[in-house]
Amino acid sequence: MKNTKTIKLLGIVAVIAITGFAMMGCDNPATSVDDTHTHTHTWEWVETNAVYIGLEEGTCTGCGQTTTRPIAQKAITSTSELGTVLAGLTDNTIATPYTLRVNLSSETISHHAAALNNNLTKYVFLDMSGSTFTQNIFSFASCTNLTGIILPASVTIIPQTAFSGCSNLASVTVLGNITEIVLYAFYNCSSLVSFTIPASVTKLGVSSFEGCTNLANVTFEGTIPIDNFPLQSPFPGDLRAKFYATDAANGTPGTYTRTPPGTVWTKQN
Repeated sequence: MKNTKTIKLLGIVAVIAITGFAMMGCDNPATSVDDTHTHTHTWEWVETNAVYIGLEEGTCTGCGQTTTRPIAQKAITSTSELGTVLAGLTDNTIATPYTLRVNLSSETISHHAAALNNNLTKYVFLDMSGSTFTQNIFSFASCTNLTGIILPASVTIIPQTAFSGCSNLASVTVLGNITEIVLYAFYNCSSLVSFTIPASVTKLGVSSFEGCTNLANVTFEGTIPIDNFPLQSPFPGDLRAKFYATDAANGTPGTYTRTPPGTVWTKQN
């Protein structure tokens, strides 16, 4: 499998495999009870011939028997259709978001961010690993129901305000080598607790992590020239000063932590 970098962080046709609470042999979408025990259900992804197939997995808590079946893929041709599909799903919480595997273009996202936000009517984790972005222009701004995302290898820049206002975004995985995180990219992403800056990143934008009030752990895998790390620090607190404390030109890689809402960062390694 590919190595991925995890940051602790619709197209003409979007193909999504919906992982939620459709059931196997059960009468309702959460759990079902027969005469002897309760059945519970979870989801998992399996990869077959380089194509992700959603599998519905059901485990009986009474006898331990587990069964699976494939989930049919659903072709989505518009954000309004996505909204219709999500509206039909139930028992969704922020702790158990629906996982959607989506193939879409950056051009469509950039033009329909508002519609995307309006139609994400359930908490969702977007797996976009199968998408191909032809440009680094996209925005999920104010998608407050977005809890996590996997960005495709074709993404090389996190653009301006890309995830601004995504207050429930807690996980971002980047499959490619990003070189820049632009200003306000993660502005007010208050659910981000941990974030890794890949070694490929050579430039950070002004206030790119401003408002990330719960950010407590930042790992720099490489150095960043001081001129590319603005004085109006991308991060809350004194992280910029600590990063350049021992190497004033390029900074010192490692993991830096703080206890929110404190402003003092400490290098851990």
